[in-house]
Amino acid sequence: MATDSADDEPLTRAPEALWRTTMRGVLVLVPDQEEPVLCTSPGDVVWELLAEPTRPSELARLLADHYDVDEATVAADLAPVLDELRSIGALVVTTPAEVDPEPTGEGG
Repeated sequence: MATDSADDEPLTRAPEALWRTTMRGVLVLVPDQEEPVLCTSPGDVVWELLAEPTRPSELARLLADHYDVDEATVAADLAPVLDELRSIGALVVTTPAEVDPEPTGEGG
């Protein structure tokens, strides 16, 4: 999938974001927000994946594989979710240097 590199910056959860898993999904609350945002499926899976810095293109690939759907469709559906979470301050952009390289299988 071709992605504009400016739109594919690694994202992760904002350290100040408070969240809790519920039976309906993940509730996310950030400072200056009066109400939490509820991330329902597959948004709750996205939130879990964003525990580590991850590029939107990688999120789309992981979700497409997990749900056995077209990656381009996932990417199109994912973009507004990530935009909303970024706009309220629940996600932050990390620098590429903060993103771990591919695992080598060592350690553990």
